[in-house]
Amino acid sequence: MKGSTENICHYLEAYKENIMIPNDMTARLDAVNPNNSVCVNAGAGSGKTSLLLERYLNCLSIANKPEEVLAITFTNKAVNEILERVHTAFKSTNDPVPNDEYHKKIYFSAKKVIERSNLLGWNVEKNLTRLKIMTFDTYSASISKRLPMLSGFVSGNVDENPSYLYEKAVVETFLLMDSTGTSVPDEVKESLKNVLYACRNRLDVATPLFVDLLMKREQWVGNMMEFDEHENIRVIGRMIEDVLMKSFLHVKETIPSEDLRQIVSFSNNNEKLSLLSGIPLNRNIEIQDVPSIQALVNLYITKAGLIRSKVTSREGFPPKEEHTTWFKDHFQHVKDHHSIDNFISACKEIALLPPSIDILVQYSKDISIVLRYLFATLKVIFSKEGKVDFPEISLRAISALQEDSDTNSTLMVDEYSINHILVDEMQDTSRLQIHLLSLLCQEWNEDKSLFLCGDAMQSIYWFRGAVPEYFTNILESEKFGDIRLKKLLLTENFRSSPVLVNWVNTTMSDLLSKSDISHLFTKSTAFNSFDGRVDINVWSDDEQEVEILTNKISIGRLLDLANKISPLVEKLMPDFLIKSAL
Repeated sequence: MKGSTENICHYLEAYKENIMIPNDMTARLDAVNPNNSVCVNAGAGSGKTSLLLERYLNCLSIANKPEEVLAITFTNKAVNEILERVHTAFKSTNDPVPNDEYHKKIYFSAKKVIERSNLLGWNVEKNLTRLKIMTFDTYSASISKRLPMLSGFVSGNVDENPSYLYEKAVVETFLLMDSTGTSVPDEVKESLKNVLYACRNRLDVATPLFVDLLMKREQWVGNMMEFDEHENIRVIGRMIEDVLMKSFLHVKETIPSEDLRQIVSFSNNNEKLSLLSGIPLNRNIEIQDVPSIQALVNLYITKAGLIRSKVTSREGFPPKEEHTTWFKDHFQHVKDHHSIDNFISACKEIALLPPSIDILVQYSKDISIVLRYLFATLKVIFSKEGKVDFPEISLRAISALQEDSDTNSTLMVDEYSINHILVDEMQDTSRLQIHLLSLLCQEWNEDKSLFLCGDAMQSIYWFRGAVPEYFTNILESEKFGDIRLKKLLLTENFRSSPVLVNWVNTTMSDLLSKSDISHLFTKSTAFNSFDGRVDINVWSDDEQEVEILTNKISIGRLLDLANKISPLVEKLMPDFLIKSAL
């Protein structure tokens, strides 16, 4: 990056004068400087895409070849938008210098890229294919195809709707439990039968569950391939205790403590109620208390999870017995309690817990075995069908990058030498994508730069395994792996009116003040001064919401059309009046 400091200093000096400066201008200048590795927290309307464009152009202006700069976003639409903006910026260099300050900055940044392109023979303005602006999925595919021996990728088209492949893998895997004359171990067959039994012996129940797991396999493929019984006992035990403790608190909110003591006393000389003696009254809950607390909640709800209409001899309450008469009165008070809905939900949670941790440990072991075979079966199906899905491409790309052979190193230097990485919508990254990014940044030195930009309050890709905590942890630590990052905060809002911005600031601050994510919200400042207003509507149902919003949109379009027509009417009206008079 020789000479980059001089280039950037020249760039900054060119635009410091006569600019309407946003409050966060210093952070923006740091963000677009390719000498800095930064992590940018940018809220709605703060100009994230524009910032990415400016940073990308500045990185190109100091690169030895355009392929050294990699920009990653999440959708093909976003990729096309950035490419279109880059192309427009290149074309604009043939026009006069724009008057507006933002486009003036983009103009000069693009001009420096064109000068670099002419100097080094890139011809990039006419060959946009050399620009590496792509999604995580597309980039993973390019690595896998370029390194087929290392990634295990031989051939296959990416299927964007691979559900039928997942379903086929699930069916073929469960058919193994009835196979004869095969090499499938008896332990595997037994695990398949146990898991199917948990799904009521219905493959139509098991299939959608495992299809969903295959769709998100990048989240478990690393952890579930190895079974650690001791660790599972610890984790599962803690999970059961947490559920038991929280649910039992809700139960005790409805059942008075004196009533609970009375119910425990029924266990004396009553075999059907003997488990009630183990209910913890004056001590902390332990995992061994599950059977006793389940015996309690089973007095109130049926196996179907419904509130009982009455208790009978079957539950330990024969007619005309003193404790039966007492419990019937007590039960009626419970049914009339204001928190009865929470009580029933808590009873259901407790009833679903396994009576012994050993059952869950064995079940998790069965699941682990089934997932391993399911994963292997899916790979076989991919090979037979000549198709793959995007998670498979990502997994194979990671496999290729993890190889430590001389061949891999040579290919990566020749074909994938990257000096600048830019990632948009960082809050939507998954575990797999973070892993891929960390492999790309291995042995990163000061001559390279990393730009991570996102909004901690706007994660929408949870269905594809997005983990917003990855981004917030990076912000808080100011590091990505061994790379030190400069944390930057954009607070200027270029999209909304001051009225809306101030309303959001006040409302969200109040709503989040007592939450565990309050530190993620940052108040914004409105850059513009146009009028605005906030309307709050309450709808009784979806149909009413659609009707009201449709009417508002229609009225808005009419007003917009009227505003466009008015100047034309005013211009033509004098001529029309003259011609009418003649």
